[in-house]
Amino acid sequence: MVIEEQKDTLESTESSLEKQEENIQDVTAVESGLEEYEETTNDISGRD
Repeated sequence: MVIEEQKDTLESTESSLEKQEENIQDVTAVESGLEEYEETTNDISGRD
């Protein structure tokens, strides 16, 4: 009985971690896009 509960908890935790990892990858992609946008904007405006 206890083992089944632990297994359910572990599976739930694993699922949650996978979702968090996806979110981190999304945030990282957005940050990269913002950095590129900033560099492009600086190039256009002649700022460093």
